[in-house]
Formats: sequence, structure tokens, C-alpha cells
Amino acid sequence: MLRSMLSACQYILGAKSSKAPPMELVFPAVEHWFESEEGQALLCAEQYLIKRSLNTCFGYHILQMSVTRQRSLCSTARVQHKFCVYPVAGNKLGQRVDVVSDIQQLPFASGSVDAVVLHHSHEFAAKPQQLLREVERVMVNGGHLIVVGFNPYSLMGLQSALSRYFPRSIWHNKTFSHYRMEDWLSLLGFQVTQRQFGYHRFAGNRKKSRSKFWRFINRCLIVATKKLPLGSFYCITSVKQEAAMTPDHSRWRTASTGFTSLRPKANIRQGKVIPFKKT
Repeated sequence: MLRSMLSACQYILGAKSSKAPPMELVFPAVEHWFESEEGQALLCAEQYLIKRSLNTCFGYHILQMSVTRQRSLCSTARVQHKFCVYPVAGNKLGQRVDVVSDIQQLPFASGSVDAVVLHHSHEFAAKPQQLLREVERVMVNGGHLIVVGFNPYSLMGLQSALSRYFPRSIWHNKTFSHYRMEDWLSLLGFQVTQRQFGYHRFAGNRKKSRSKFWRFINRCLIVATKKLPLGSFYCITSVKQEAAMTPDHSRWRTASTGFTSLRPKANIRQGKVIPFKKT
């Protein structure tokens, strides 16, 4: 774990190319940020909304695809088997990984997962559309998909957009608005059932959050933006709905082969068949 963190820091400190860093280096660095006080406050707000969305999920298998390996994201789900997929192996306490695989090529059969929690993984993937297609492939018809992403139209989204130009920043991710995400989900056959926003405050460090000035600023932001879609993250709940196909059992008339002999017409009179008289 320490070696991966050092390699990630070296890559980010010296990254000046336009290419995005690989997931094997970015995911541990983002996971380390979520372990900080600021990241834990954001994660608690996300867990609350995810828990509310999981109340309607039932089935046998639930898949967690997150930038963190904490099992508390889907621990309250009424699903028997829970799996955590992560692109990097690790033995840290409380962060055991069930499946180590590329999240853009999931090693699961088609139509085998009842629910998926997608927690910021699509924002740090090289091909987010491919990741969503893989999620749609492994889900059953009627399964629930919960997508959690950073809201670009928020103070935290603005802060991450500005900090990505600094060489020491880890926020080299792609942020997608909830409008764009809902368009992608509709193209894949998902129907959005719920949309929620959370963490209506400024993302600052510990000293700033304890000062009176920043406390006043956060209170004003909570009151002003609580009913507006300006939270630091969004939580979209959708259901996979495939179009029902009705098989066509119509019988096509087979063409007659060869020529048939001409037969005289007949009239039906009083239940008897009387042929026409010849003229």
C-alpha cells in the first residue's frame, strides 16, 4: 500500500502530460483523501443517501464499485451476497477486496447482479461509457443502479476544477453533471426514479471549518442551497428496464407448387352443394 502511494505521488508530482494517470495509481491516492477528516465528512453524507436508496433493493447479489474499499456503503442492503470490486489489491484492515479486476471489463456473467453501487469510479476511469455499458451488461432486468458523483455545479466542483491545474493535485478526474449522467442512463435503458443532492457546504480543512467565519459561511450555504441542486455530490437511483419483445407466430401461406386443375364453382342451397350448369 505504501509503495503504491509513493508511486502515485511521484506520478502526480511529475505529471505534465495530457494523458490521465492509470487507475492503479489514482484510486489509492483518492482513497487516502477519503480517509482524511474532510473526506470522512463527505463520505458520511454520501452513506446517508445511499442507505435511503438501498431500502428498495432486493435480490441475491449486490456489486460495489467505489474509489474506497469500505464495506459500509452497501452494508445495510437487504441483499444476501455483497461483492466489492477494486482495481488494486490490498490487505488493509477493514478494506478487504473480493474481486481485483479492471472495472471496465467486469468478470461477471451477463444478467447476474441485482444491484450496483457506483461510487465515483466512473469519474476516474479512462472510458466511463465503457464502464457504464459493463454495468448494464451484468445487471438483471429490473435491477437497481445507484450512481454517486461529484457535482460540477457546486463549490466543491469549482474547487476541484481549479485545483486540477496544480501539479500536486489528485483531482485529475472527469466530472459529469447529473443531466449528462441521466442522458447516458436513459440511452442504456435505465429509468431514473430518484435524484438527491448532499453536502451543501464549503469543503475546507479542519482549521477553516472550526473558525467562526467559515461556520457562518457554511450555515448560509446550507440555508440558501438546500433546496437547489448545488450540493457537492449527487445520488441518482435508476432501474434497468428492457423492452419486452412479443414473438410473432404468424403463419405464412406457402406458395402452391405446379398448376392446379380448374374446378367448377358451387352454390350452397339448403345444405346441398349444387354445381353450376354449363352454358
